[in-house]
Amino acid sequence: MKGGSDCASHAAPVLEGGGKKKIKSKITKKKMAEKEFYSVSDKKKMIVDKKLITVESKKTKKGTISYMLRATVGKKKLVKFVSKEVHDKYLKK
Repeated sequence: MKGGSDCASHAAPVLEGGGKKKIKSKITKKKMAEKEFYSVSDKKKMIVDKKLITVESKKTKKGTISYMLRATVGKKKLVKFVSKEVHDKYLKK
């Protein structure tokens, strides 16, 4: 063909292998303690007194319920999403 291009003749070569190998990590994630919150502004974990923790639940647009623990330390507002069991445990206190 004049002026046109033939896709088959100009295709990029297919490379075999050479991909990154997946390394299995032996590091396991530790569960955070219930009183431990993550401060996004400080980028570190903070331990909060149980007296400062409040319980909240919120229904999303899809109909699911999010369970949260909230705390205010100084001027920092901290939020932690938890399971229903942990939420109910703090609700009883």
